[in-house]
Amino acid sequence: GWEKGQLCALHRERRGTRLFAGLVGGMLTEESMQSSVNAVGELARCARADGAQEIFVFATSAVRDAVNGSEFTARCESACGAKVEIVSGEEEAVLSYLGASDGGKCGMIDIGGGSTEFTLGDDARIIGAVSLQMGAVRMNAQRPILRLDDYAATVEQCRRLIQRDAQGLLTLGMKPDWVGVGGTMTTLGAMQRAVPLFDAERCEGMRMDFETVAGWGRRLARMSMAERRQVPGL
Repeated sequence: GWEKGQLCALHRERRGTRLFAGLVGGMLTEESMQSSVNAVGELARCARADGAQEIFVFATSAVRDAVNGSEFTARCESACGAKVEIVSGEEEAVLSYLGASDGGKCGMIDIGGGSTEFTLGDDARIIGAVSLQMGAVRMNAQRPILRLDDYAATVEQCRRLIQRDAQGLLTLGMKPDWVGVGGTMTTLGAMQRAVPLFDAERCEGMRMDFETVAGWGRRLARMSMAERRQVPGL
């Protein structure tokens, strides 16, 4: 909706299809494409049922990387009756920030499957935005975390990527409070509150400090896959 010169959410819906996990050998698999096409069509129908006159559809990291990205976007357009725009990493960061910020100065982290976006803003004004090739699925494919040494190595790799590719943002001074969005953040909140992931809306707006987040990283790294499957929320 549009109130007092500001966009406001009237209805939120989410479908998790993990499209980047379906990127195999540079190609999106048929199964992953169809799952996401179905979700796009369903969400567009929901929007129109709520009275939306114009539908905007954005594709991000997985489609940017995929050789068959144009085939996927064509199928999405057919399913939803709207044009699909493949956005750059920086555009993705800005869009995530605008969706997550409630106004005022805000930092935003969006961890996806293929990329992670960092954005600093002040109300609708973007101060700085960067997209790094260090999404959760991408990093796990490069080095699965099977023990604590793997976790430490992955953290160090991410630190190097940030130092190398996010200098423009680092020089702005990093605000201590950040809003986290995306499936990884949702899962983290569900684990912290020990609620099932399907009930993760109960985690909206919760606060976690850095040491709590790092503690979960170390704890999970020490677990076997079977033990991780027993963690509520994961």
